[in-house]
This record gives sequence, structure tokens and C-alpha cells, in this order.
Amino acid sequence: MKVVLTIAGSDSSGGAGIQADIKTAEAFGCFSATALTVITAQNTLGVREAMPLGASLVRSQIEAVMEDFSVEAIKIGMLYDTETILGVGEFLIQNALKIPVVLDPVAISQAGSKLLLDEAIRSLADLFPLATVVTPNLKETELFWNLDQEPTLEILRERGVEFARERGVAFVVKNLRKEDRSVDYLIQEEGIASFCTPYVKNGQSHGTGCSFSMAIACLLALGLSLPEAVKEAKDYIYKAMLEAPFLGRGAGPILHRVKRS
Repeated sequence: MKVVLTIAGSDSSGGAGIQADIKTAEAFGCFSATALTVITAQNTLGVREAMPLGASLVRSQIEAVMEDFSVEAIKIGMLYDTETILGVGEFLIQNALKIPVVLDPVAISQAGSKLLLDEAIRSLADLFPLATVVTPNLKETELFWNLDQEPTLEILRERGVEFARERGVAFVVKNLRKEDRSVDYLIQEEGIASFCTPYVKNGQSHGTGCSFSMAIACLLALGLSLPEAVKEAKDYIYKAMLEAPFLGRGAGPILHRVKRS
């Protein structure tokens, strides 16, 4: 069984963060080891409180897992503060790991609220070259690419390949809506590929970004190429949203155990 390490925060409602990552790994037949970065009190309506665990404890968790298991891929989610970001970056540099690293740069919510201080955002951008692929939402793409608007397909074509080349990393820009379709764009030095599914209008989207990045990490651990992994992860999220259990009073969680084709 392939072991995938997720470095991320917790979600007390169970739909996002570490909890979503564990469920996603199980859906792909992988084993999820965890390094918890921050404990949150949240539900489908929002985040009430957060308590970071500190860079030292985060690194200790990572080292404990890496020393005991043969980890095949790493997913990085919410790192929360500058010290933790720097600590994770230091670990990756010092160990020069030869395994896929999927970075979900959690910095801005889909609604546009900043989740990190400016200093932490700059530090997070410095992690990009250490990753295999980075999976920003539209607001995060605007932020990290220094755009003055959310990216359009034209902007992705004009700036995407250049930015991927500059940073030495691939990007998956998520969920550009095109009529009744949801389109993700995989941007590499070699060019741009698109992956689309019908747009799901049921409002059940809690934890989709976390689950998508973890799915990619699992699929890379299983030996798929990056384009193959992005396509299958995209299809998985689409099906999991369609089968959502409609829990909570806000944007509810998806069904992680949905049957895959």
C-alpha cells in the first residue's frame, strides 16, 4: 500500500483539511500519514477559531513519519504561519526528497478573504520551486502571479507558461467556469492542458480543494503521470460533489467514498 503524507490543518466538521485528506487517500487505496499544523473550530458556515501547533511540533511529526514509513508522495495544505512555512521548506531542502510534492497554497478563500498575513504569503511563494505541482484557486492565482484581476484563459495563456518556467513548477489553476462547465488548467513549461467536467450547482463544495490536491498526490504515488493524475482527480471531485450527503447548513462536504470508474 502506498503511503502519502499530508501536512495540513484540521477541520472539526470533518469535510476539509486533514480529515478530508485521510478520506481521499482511502478512496484511492492509499494510506495517509499526517502532520497536523493547526487545529480549527469550524463548520460548513465558517471558521470560528484556530490554534497553530508550532513549527517545532510540525517538523517533529514529519520526521517521525518519514523515519518509519516509505512515503511515496507528500501533500501540503494549510501551513498557517510564517514559522511553519519556513520549517517545512527547510525540511524539504535539507532532505532533497525524490518524491512528488503537491502544494495547495491555502492563502485566500474562494470568497476572497485572506487566510495568511502578507509575510507568510511571501514565504509560501518561496515553497513553489520545492513542489512538483501547485494547485491555487482563482484568487490565489491572482495573488501569487501579481495580477490585477482573476485569471482568464487569455491571461493563463499569456502568463502561465512563463510563470511555470520562472518558478520551476507546474500549476493547476482550478475551476474556471466556462458556460456550464468547470475547467481546470494544468500549466507546465511545455504548455497548457485543460480538463473539464460539468459545473455542479448544488453548493456542496466544502473541502474540494483539499480533496483535489490529496487525490493528485495519491495518484502520483500510484505511478500516474501528472496530466493523468489531474484528470482523474478532477473526475473524482466531480462525482463526489454529485453524491454529496448534504450535511450542515452551509456549503456542505462531498462524499469521499464515491465509487470511482
